[in-house]
Amino acid sequence: MPPPPEIKGQKEQLLEKTDDKQTKQATPPPVKTAKEPPARVSRSQSIDELDKEQVVPWIKLFAEFIGTFILVLTIGCCVLSEAPAAFGVFAIACCLTILVLSLGGLSGGHFNPSVTISCILGGFIHVQEGVAYIFVQLLAGVAGAGVYKSMFPADKVLKIKPVDRHHSLSASLCEFFYTTMLCMTVLHCGCTKQAGRGNSHYASLAIGLVIVAGGYGAGQISGGAFNPAVAFGTDIVSYDHSFGWSIVYIGWQVFAAAFATIIFRITRPAFQRRTTLFEQCAAEFIGTFFLVLTVGLNVVNQSPAAPLSIAAALISMIYCFADVSGSHFNPAVTLAIFCTPRCKLSVEKALSYVAAQILGSFVAANVYWFISNQTFGMGPAPGFSWLQAVLAEFIFTFLLCYTVHCMAVTTASSKYSIVFGLVIGSCVIVGGCAVGHISGAALNPAVAIGTDLVHAFWHGTEARHTIEQGLIYTVTELAAGAAAAGFFRITHMKEFEKEK
Repeated sequence: MPPPPEIKGQKEQLLEKTDDKQTKQATPPPVKTAKEPPARVSRSQSIDELDKEQVVPWIKLFAEFIGTFILVLTIGCCVLSEAPAAFGVFAIACCLTILVLSLGGLSGGHFNPSVTISCILGGFIHVQEGVAYIFVQLLAGVAGAGVYKSMFPADKVLKIKPVDRHHSLSASLCEFFYTTMLCMTVLHCGCTKQAGRGNSHYASLAIGLVIVAGGYGAGQISGGAFNPAVAFGTDIVSYDHSFGWSIVYIGWQVFAAAFATIIFRITRPAFQRRTTLFEQCAAEFIGTFFLVLTVGLNVVNQSPAAPLSIAAALISMIYCFADVSGSHFNPAVTLAIFCTPRCKLSVEKALSYVAAQILGSFVAANVYWFISNQTFGMGPAPGFSWLQAVLAEFIFTFLLCYTVHCMAVTTASSKYSIVFGLVIGSCVIVGGCAVGHISGAALNPAVAIGTDLVHAFWHGTEARHTIEQGLIYTVTELAAGAAAAGFFRITHMKEFEKEK
């Protein structure tokens, strides 16, 4: 007599469970392999998930042509249409960000011969492919310039040359430093994929923000090309008005590409080990240098969007060096991190960071003085007292240092692995717009010390009092950093209790 259907089903289930157990016992446990060290990858691999696919060569070249064409066309239209000064540069930066994010998975999103040269020297693309990229980019630059010229009256011409009466060397140095910054950002954020970090997710943002950093300050001196394709295309179509400056600009931009590769190799000589103190201090020096250079050029040129430009420089440098040194670029931030035991920042490293930051600020201040022949010191703006200026510096330096802790020190910091730089940099926009007209919104002892030392040095005895003002700012901002560390321990008390 056959068993009831219910009992039969139970037997089959028991047999299936027995078979599953036997299968699990027979299957050997997975072998744990050693984690492979992070390695260099091509930028086209790091920008997008399409890196697993082999892109047809002509598609790469077509992507480079389209991207460079649209970029140059956008630049020409923004300048010739006389877009509001506060938005024209930002629009160009947005265009570059969009293009890198959209087409980066196909070609790597260079759209700039200097970037391509850096990638060749860094070993991320083959020479033959790089030469093809450069040819297509220059061709697209001429095509884009020709199109924007046809869209405007004949009397409107975009010329590549120093703005107003600025010296040719000043313009050339602006092109050199910000092309270096651009290529360096591409190499650090677009050409590396460090273990546990998704550089590719914010590479396009960091790259686009370099244009914001350089466009508002240096752009008022050199025009802000930072790209041989832009310089060449613009110069070609305006040959009947002026021609030849593109050769000078391109020479400095190519030099900048090589210099950016040197910086890349100094700060990231190997991916298979932790960075040394020298490499970390080099990163702090370079990041602070570009931050203070951007501060100086925006202030002396009375930029219409100084807080945005300075914040953009900080954000880009944070994304470049966060996994190298932690991207402090600010003695107040370093002190705040030092006061937090969880960060395990030694006295030796903290002092080395501060020394590198102050040195970077001092060098940058001398550079912007040489470029513009102008300096400035920190202190209360006319009509405001020292108490008001000190209060402004304390509150917004506190905000900056506390935000750094919330983004990078808290146990929930992994949630902010993409936006951490953007959030920290936004504190500069907040402080600059809120109290820049009161105290100058230094929010950084390195900025205060570097700018005041250079101002006092080049203006003699009448500016010596600025050193005292810089010291007042420094003490105030360091106190704000220490207060932020203490407040963080209070607001995140549960995290510290778990550690005990």
